[in-house]
Amino acid sequence: MLNISNLTRFYDIDLIIVFGNTLNPKNRDIDLLVVSDDFVDMFMFKRKKLITDYVISNIVIDPICITKKEYKRLVTSNSNFAKQMLKGEVIYESRDKRDTT
Repeated sequence: MLNISNLTRFYDIDLIIVFGNTLNPKNRDIDLLVVSDDFVDMFMFKRKKLITDYVISNIVIDPICITKKEYKRLVTSNSNFAKQMLKGEVIYESRDKRDTT
């Protein structure tokens, strides 16, 4: 179970992607890529805490929390890690898609 409704209700989230081995039933965590400009000027630890505080899950969440600018850099980096994340399943995308893609 993964419930993101509190997160998307209280924060301006642009995109959430589930990636990695999350879909494997033997996996013990959920890998999330979360894109939001609410993360601007926020330390990585605080970004992760925000996600774990607002997302309800019966499995441990391992979020990667980035801004739209960081997301654009990630997309153009063409690294294997970026490719793996971007192959994931989009579980949330803001209605107005504010320059995330």
